[in-house]
Amino acid sequence: MVDTEKSSVLIVGTYSGLNKGDRIMQLVSGHAVESLNLDPIISCPFPEVDKNFYPASWISKSRRRNLPVSYVLIMILCLLPKILRERFANFIPELSLFMNARLVLDTSGDMLTEDYGPHVALSHLVPLLICKLLDKELIVLAQSIGPFKRLGKLFDLVLSHAKVVTVRDDISYEYLASRGLKNIQKTADLGFLLAAKPPTDFKENDYAAREGRRLIGICPSALFFEKFRSEDAALLTTQFCDVLDRVAEKNKVDYLLIPHVSTPSGKMDDDIFAAELEKLLATKTTVVSAALDPAETKFLISKSFAMVTFRMHGAIAALDSFVPTLAVSYSHKTDGLFEKLNISQWVVQNDSHLFEQLEQKMEALFIEHEAFRSTLLANIPNVRAQAQLNIQAIEAYSK
Repeated sequence: MVDTEKSSVLIVGTYSGLNKGDRIMQLVSGHAVESLNLDPIISCPFPEVDKNFYPASWISKSRRRNLPVSYVLIMILCLLPKILRERFANFIPELSLFMNARLVLDTSGDMLTEDYGPHVALSHLVPLLICKLLDKELIVLAQSIGPFKRLGKLFDLVLSHAKVVTVRDDISYEYLASRGLKNIQKTADLGFLLAAKPPTDFKENDYAAREGRRLIGICPSALFFEKFRSEDAALLTTQFCDVLDRVAEKNKVDYLLIPHVSTPSGKMDDDIFAAELEKLLATKTTVVSAALDPAETKFLISKSFAMVTFRMHGAIAALDSFVPTLAVSYSHKTDGLFEKLNISQWVVQNDSHLFEQLEQKMEALFIEHEAFRSTLLANIPNVRAQAQLNIQAIEAYSK
């Protein structure tokens, strides 16, 4: 049983530590809480999975994805007067975590939107509505937010309750400002605060290109090929591999495939998809173990000449390591990240010219590599400072 004394800070919103982006947000925010001599508690849907990634004292079960149960509890809280609301909450273990927390941090990433469907949106609204109904101090931390459709008024209600909503891109900031939200602050993703570290028993030759060739990291997304295109996934995969092989043959390239996201269900896992890509590619390719933690993965990414990524935290790990990076965008979070660094020309849009754009921009990476790297060297320190504003917000509102 988790200790729920008043010294706790409750962290909500992420899905699973099998997603390295989720794990980065949990680890960075959790360690920030610990540095303040407070106890981080992660409210997670899959504690049996996440116990492998975080200290046992951090873990507590979240039922936010069980919408009938969650919204029955929310309805009861709505109907009760405040004093009875608090008494009721103290009898429900999950609600008592909110009651006893000094502060709640929502680290939903890019899930405060209706882009992924109403079920996802309603699930991520659950902890925010609980904070509102129990009048708990809330920070919505380092996110890409919107757009909203049918649930817009609910999102407005819970976001306006937060002490501060820190957003990691200008697109989110401008969208929320247009809705009249006043408590928003521009920051940057928590991934810019993650220090890289070499994997245990790291051997350079295990992850290096052959002599006379250059290493390009590829951060694939099984989700992208299955969900964000209307064409057959197998055909798209073949087209992608054809582009990679042509670029490799022309420019003397080897590839490092770096999976970032697995799921508790085992469906659409990036490591399984990476293994499929390796079989299809004629080019020498190494697949990085999905078991590596985010800091180790970031270290390997830093060894690449360049990066091609479908995952935003793969892009952040590369850009923060001053590795020129090409990103395929299927969410405004990617466009917002590259805008922040003044490198929007290196985003490939998910449209009918996807693979044509991808090949052209990969070729351009070799020509403009040094100029790209110089831009990163100039801009990344400022973005790291912006990311640090999230930690300052935690410090300010946890007192």
